[in-house]
Amino acid sequence: MNEHFELMVVLWVILILSHNSFLLSGWLVWFPVGCTVVAVCQHYLWLASFFAMNATSYKLFKTFDSMSMHNNSPGNMKCYAYILGAPAVIVAVCVALHLTGFFQYGSPSFCWITGYLNIGVSFALPVAILLLTNIVFFGMIVRSLGQSMDDVSVANSWYDLKQRLILHVKFSSVMGFTWLSGLLANIPHFIFFRYIFLFLASSNGFFIAVSFSVNKRVIGLIRNSIRSKHVSSSTLQRQLPGARSNEQIKR
Repeated sequence: MNEHFELMVVLWVILILSHNSFLLSGWLVWFPVGCTVVAVCQHYLWLASFFAMNATSYKLFKTFDSMSMHNNSPGNMKCYAYILGAPAVIVAVCVALHLTGFFQYGSPSFCWITGYLNIGVSFALPVAILLLTNIVFFGMIVRSLGQSMDDVSVANSWYDLKQRLILHVKFSSVMGFTWLSGLLANIPHFIFFRYIFLFLASSNGFFIAVSFSVNKRVIGLIRNSIRSKHVSSSTLQRQLPGARSNEQIKR
């Protein structure tokens, strides 16, 4: 299996667990211990999703970096250690502070980190750093991809532009850029961005799956499967009257 696809599968799994923990938090808000546990799990899973996006962004950058003469991209085992280990360190520190009373997970109204300062330091700051890093990787990928495509003569310039745009949209879907709308949603006069953010954040895994899994080959396989089922059903319908008539003749 391709290394990039393996990282995306890990990202999909983490996103599914993150959304499930978010839904579970609504049921455990009245149980302090369960609410605290879910808040810790949410903190870890959401951070892990951003570290997974960051690792995937770096792998894509190393793949499309036309200026490097050899591939220095780290193996997936190092990426897994980074994805799972880095958020574990942050959450472990927060849990230790929670036990000493300097940090709080959970509240009577929601199962998440309590306090704007705690949220800013333990979640928003790491996420902002990772997103900024992904933006840098995205810019480098666009530059390297543009250089590599300019070196190849393309007869149709419109086709060239279309291919670049499709690749840019695919890469942006896996780099967490949809969360930038969440930052805009915190601006008082940009409240409508909250609806955009809820839609994009909840559909992030879907966008990634469509961007990297749905292609002409997959669409062709789906069409052939539907056509084969339609042909087999129509053939069966034509054969049934003949079979019934033969049975009546035998009788």
